[in-house]
Amino acid sequence: MPMGLGCSNATLNVYVANPPPVWPLPNKSGLHCAQPGELESIIQQCGNGWRKLFSIYAKLVFSLAAKGVDLRQNQPNWQDYKTKLLLQPGSATALYFDANKLQSGQIKIIAGRQHARVLDKALSLNLRWLDHEFALCEQKAIVVCPFFDYRQLTNEKIERLSTLIISLLQVQSEDRVAGWGA
Repeated sequence: MPMGLGCSNATLNVYVANPPPVWPLPNKSGLHCAQPGELESIIQQCGNGWRKLFSIYAKLVFSLAAKGVDLRQNQPNWQDYKTKLLLQPGSATALYFDANKLQSGQIKIIAGRQHARVLDKALSLNLRWLDHEFALCEQKAIVVCPFFDYRQLTNEKIERLSTLIISLLQVQSEDRVAGWGA
């Protein structure tokens, strides 16, 4: 199983190239559900880049809620969601750091163009590039976006990402109705 943080049955599976320098598990393998305060500890030990990554992930969850896919579990804002639920048990979110294979979760988000190209070459993902930042593979429910950093994945691009995710969920739903995903 790839190394990561989050739920094993996540709806949103995000893939980044590298784990935080301080990893919560001594053996650095498998999926580990974050516990309350653990993301804040990673941020304090590893820096602002991880704060940005977790914040953008929480903003994405709120953007999806506005489009009808609500994973917020009654959290009033993305800040509280990030602190109280993101990557924790029952959150429907996961963050993977090594991707020698993609998990079977509903949506797979590959953060970063270079990371996506490496994975595409290794795993034959058959990505269809929409422009220089976003790509899709509808059959495998994969979307590629800029890295989860405020300069690369702006609020406007988070909205575009959430729209692409909604389109992938619709394709999956249509495939199940047609008998493909049953």
